[in-house]
Amino acid sequence: MINLKTDHEIEMMARAGRALASVVDELKAACRQGVRTIELDRLAERRIRAAGARPGFLGYHGFPNSICVSINDEAVHGIPGRRRIEDGDIVSLDLGLVLDGFWADMGCTVSVGNVAILRGGKLLSSEVASQIAEHEKYGGVVPEVASRNHLVHAPRLLERALRDAKIDISQIDAFAATSGPG
Repeated sequence: MINLKTDHEIEMMARAGRALASVVDELKAACRQGVRTIELDRLAERRIRAAGARPGFLGYHGFPNSICVSINDEAVHGIPGRRRIEDGDIVSLDLGLVLDGFWADMGCTVSVGNVAILRGGKLLSSEVASQIAEHEKYGGVVPEVASRNHLVHAPRLLERALRDAKIDISQIDAFAATSGPG
C-alpha cells in the first residue's frame, strides 16, 4: 500500500532535507587532512541539533554515533573514531536527521587533497593525474576524478595530446578503448 503525502507533509520532508543538506555542506568542507572522523561526528551532531532536529543515526539499533564515516576501501557505515583523514583519502559520509517527525538521509563522497585517478582498474599516481589535468588545453576536457569504483572518461583527442606532449601513458590499460568516440 502506498501512503500518499499531503502538501504539508511534503513540505516538512523538504524542510528536513534542506536542513540536512546544510549539515552535509559543512561536513564536506570540514573533510581535511588531519581531521579525526570523530570530529566530523561531533560537528554533525552540533549542526543537526542547531537546526532543531535530532541525529537520526544516533542510537538507531544501538548505533553509537550521529554519522557513518568510511575512508577509502573501508566498508560503508564505519563508526567515527580517532582515525585522521590523510592527503589522498576518499571519505564517504552517511548521515540522517529527524525534524518534526520527518526523516532525511544523505550520503556523499569527498576527495581530500591529491587523489589518484582510477583508470582500467589501475590507480594513476597523482603525478600522472596532474600531467593529464595540465594538458587539458590539448583536448579541452579534464578527466573526471572518480572514486575507486568508477572510471575516468577522456576523449581520444586527449590521448593524442598526451602522446604529442611526450607523456608516458603506457601504464594506462586500454586508454583509447574506454575513452569513447573521438
